[in-house]
Amino acid sequence: KQGKGEAELTAANYVFGPVLPLASDRAAVEIRPHVKDPMRVNGTLEVSLSTAELVRLSGELSETPSWWTRHVDIEQRYRRVAGVNVPVEFTSRADVRVVGESTFRMTYDYQIVNGRQVR
Repeated sequence: KQGKGEAELTAANYVFGPVLPLASDRAAVEIRPHVKDPMRVNGTLEVSLSTAELVRLSGELSETPSWWTRHVDIEQRYRRVAGVNVPVEFTSRADVRVVGESTFRMTYDYQIVNGRQVR
């Protein structure tokens, strides 16, 4: 059973690699979980150098969620909405036994963030 905080992007859960500069005020940081878990990602964080905010998380799940799913790649994008950095899009691609490739895309449309109305 997944406990509170076990998937958070913290030093307790992940080893963070060096900061690698990218184009246009961005940097990449490699992340590797201490323990394999279907809620943890082997991948990369992309952050804004000027604000230190998370822009994108991408990679593969460190452990598949079930026997049926052989491999899962994910990408989550973030943006500032009503003064808060929040997820705005999530996509995944999985290799599912018998079925083959399966894709998923979800976007977030916020009406209220932290009690504040979003325009």
